[in-house]
Amino acid sequence: MNKHKKNISIAIPTYNSSAYLNLLIKQLIKSSVVNEIVISDDCSESSELKNIKLIISKNKNYFPKINFKILENSKRSGPFINKYLCIENCNNDLVYQIDSDNLPMLNFDKFVKNNLIPNFVKDNIYYPSKIFQFRKYNYLSIPASYLFQGTKYKVILKNKSYEFTKEIIQNSITHGTQITDDKNRRWLLNIGNYFVDKNIFIDSMKEGFNFTKEQLFAADQFLVSYLWLKNNNSIKVMKNHYHFHRKRNDSISFEEKDRTGKNFEIVENMILDLV
Repeated sequence: MNKHKKNISIAIPTYNSSAYLNLLIKQLIKSSVVNEIVISDDCSESSELKNIKLIISKNKNYFPKINFKILENSKRSGPFINKYLCIENCNNDLVYQIDSDNLPMLNFDKFVKNNLIPNFVKDNIYYPSKIFQFRKYNYLSIPASYLFQGTKYKVILKNKSYEFTKEIIQNSITHGTQITDDKNRRWLLNIGNYFVDKNIFIDSMKEGFNFTKEQLFAADQFLVSYLWLKNNNSIKVMKNHYHFHRKRNDSISFEEKDRTGKNFEIVENMILDLV
């Protein structure tokens, strides 16, 4: 790896999700490699923003080494632009983008120090190889099962580290072949929650501002995958990279699920057109 700083920034986009935020932050501020947490709020209700500031204030008192930064969007921009702004405002080159309703892997520091940093390639975006979903909706606190991965619904993309190039994904779309171990391409292209080089990400995503509001709201992660591949970069999954997902029935992905399916087909055709 071209030597990254040992510290990383955490980018957390929010929209009316402050109830989930405190638990996520508490898991991350324990890390010895995290020195910055950037939260970009996409014009939530005023009470939500108040809660976010209160959460930050309390955690800051106990962990002064963490640089907290809150961005407040004056109008709702959608998840794609909100994530872009969040990552753009990070100070470290190495960024971990995680959604506010998720929880990081249990061995976060070990993975970052021993797996990610020594093998980091700037032209790769590092997606999780698996996720664990809590079966119930709206978990606000860690149940005992958080410590037992097998008790949750598990989605496996790969049981090993693997690099998905543009050509591999195009071939899968053309011939209908499965390239993941457990789920289809839709999971791979839409999974999000990634480690990425800030500067490469910003340069690769600029074109996203030209897409329609419907695409930016209902297919934000599909667009991230498309634009990353378009710029001749690869999607890499790493064996020990995973996260926990707290399902929400008020999330954008839940509300936009019908339109998301249509946009997925559009994005796949766009990927096929890449040269």
